[in-house]
Amino acid sequence: MPNIGLEVILKLHQGQEEQKVKSGLIWARKRKVRLPSVTINFAKIEDFGALEISVEIDGCVIHNEPVDGGSGVNLLLESTANDLGYTVFESTNQTLRMADQSRVVPVGKLSAVPTKISGLTYPLNYLMIRVEEGNPFPLLLGRPWLYLAKVKVNWAKKAFLW
Repeated sequence: MPNIGLEVILKLHQGQEEQKVKSGLIWARKRKVRLPSVTINFAKIEDFGALEISVEIDGCVIHNEPVDGGSGVNLLLESTANDLGYTVFESTNQTLRMADQSRVVPVGKLSAVPTKISGLTYPLNYLMIRVEEGNPFPLLLGRPWLYLAKVKVNWAKKAFLW
C-alpha cells in the first residue's frame, strides 16, 4: 500500500509541473511594445461651413438656415417662435449639450410644427432655446429632419438629395 500512495503523489506532482508548462504556453505574458515616433502631416482642409436651406413655417420663409448632422434635435430660438406667433410651449425635461460642451435647458417644446422645405411639408418637433446675446440663427435643423425626409447629404458639395 505505501508504494501506491507514493506513485499517486509522484503522478500528482508530475501533473502539476505539466500544468505549469501548459499554462505558460497558453497564457503568454503581455509584452509592451514601444512604437517609433511618427510625424503626421495633416492636409489643410477648410471648413466650408454648415449646409444651409430655406424653410417655411406658417407662411414665413426663413432663408439660409443651417442643417447640422451632429445635432440630435431641431432647435428654434424663443424669439423666432414668438415672431411666428407661438407663445405657449410644452414643457420638457431635456437638457441639451451644446458644441462647446455647455449645458442648456430648453424653454419648451413645440410638437408637429408644419415645416415646408422645398415644397414638401414635414411635421417637425422643435426645442426652444433662449439666447441672451446675439442672434446666431433663427432655427437649426438636426438629424430628426434628416431622418424623417431620408436626406442624403453630400458634405463636399454642400448638396442635399431626398
